[in-house]
Order: sequence, then C-alpha cells, then structure tokens
Amino acid sequence: MEKRGVRCGGPSIPAMPLSVAKVGETVTVQAVKGGERVVRHLATLGFVEGAAVRVVGQAASGTVAQVMGTRLALDKATARRVLCAPGA
Repeated sequence: MEKRGVRCGGPSIPAMPLSVAKVGETVTVQAVKGGERVVRHLATLGFVEGAAVRVVGQAASGTVAQVMGTRLALDKATARRVLCAPGA
C-alpha cells in the first residue's frame, strides 16, 4: 500500500482524515477531497487549506469540530474527506 502525504514546502507531512484525529487535538487542514460541490460546501463552513481545526468530539457516527470559532458536526464520511496534519 502506498503512503500518501501532502507537500508543504519541506518534507512530506502525512495527511490523516479528520475522522481519526483525537479529541482535544488541533490540526491544520491540508486538503479536502471530493467533488466540486462537496469541496465548496466544506469551504463555506471553514474547512479550507491552512485552517486550524480543533476536534471537540468523536463518535461512531461522526466528528464534532471547532473551526473559525464555530462548532460543527460532520458525519463520518464527510470527516474522512478533510485531510489534516497534526498541529496548528
């Protein structure tokens, strides 16, 4: 299986889906994958490259995240589309 990462001016940083980030962790959005409509919708919610996202909660059904001062609930499939790197 090939490892994928997102290039950020230095060494490759492995991107992880938001759905696997730990509660209390702050991550930086590296990319959002999906169709144009999904990417645009997530961008309007604040999930854009470089945005800091704090994970408030994780459950089997999805992720609660705080982005730009707003708490949002994303279902598991949507949270998997947001690729992040540790730290903010």
